[in-house]
Amino acid sequence: MVASHGPDDCVQRFINSTAFGGAAGVFFGAVTANWTDTLAIVDNNAWPAFKRVGRLMGQYGLMMAAIAAAFTATDCMVEGLRRKNDAWNGVFGGFAAGAVLGLRAKRVSFGVGSGVALALSSVICDITGGKLSGKPLVNDGATPVKPIFPFPRAQPSHED
Repeated sequence: MVASHGPDDCVQRFINSTAFGGAAGVFFGAVTANWTDTLAIVDNNAWPAFKRVGRLMGQYGLMMAAIAAAFTATDCMVEGLRRKNDAWNGVFGGFAAGAVLGLRAKRVSFGVGSGVALALSSVICDITGGKLSGKPLVNDGATPVKPIFPFPRAQPSHED
């Protein structure tokens, strides 16, 4: 487990996670805008299409930033109250992030389900150390190594 964090570190974690969540949401909003029916440019006027794409990007960005902020703020608050840095902090953070999703969907059941899913995801990340590779999960030696390049790589010559 990671060493305990101080209040200054919690502020930095909050700022970083909120900014990263917002940036990821803006990117996801841009992708979603391109996959959905966006307004066509009519009479050389692209402004309505730009407004719609910008609105989607903003909505997704704010939502992801709010989820990240709720998770990190709750995680830091619980860590400070319990004076422990363990998987339970992430469980409470996951439920808080799920509550944000439930508020957005205006359904308690969706918020509870989202909270359980995010809490479980946080526990899995904490247990595995935030990695999905390594001896216990992937590199168990039972699967043969596949070459990355389809052609043999030329060996460098050692001629002087």
